[in-house]
Amino acid sequence: MVDDEVVGTGLIGQYQKAMAAMQTQQAELAIEILTRLSQKSEHPWIRLTLAEAHTLNNDDKRAIEIMESLAALYPGYLPVTMAYAKMLNNNNMPQKSIILLKK
Repeated sequence: MVDDEVVGTGLIGQYQKAMAAMQTQQAELAIEILTRLSQKSEHPWIRLTLAEAHTLNNDDKRAIEIMESLAALYPGYLPVTMAYAKMLNNNNMPQKSIILLKK
């Protein structure tokens, strides 16, 4: 795993560390890092990645909750809308996805 001495303890370095954890199938570590980062920054990409980490950790329920929250905070923001629609489709909720995309 990438050491903090390499990436640093700042937001960007820790985000990169979480991304590396996801690439190496260490979803729980990624969730831990991203949860901590989401408390420091409201940037939507942190929570988008956190939802993805929950999906990787087989917790689609929590991932959808995060995406619902993001969709409410950032209505019409294309990266959130598309990721949420994809997640809904992957969880057999195509009607909800269609409604979201028609907004």
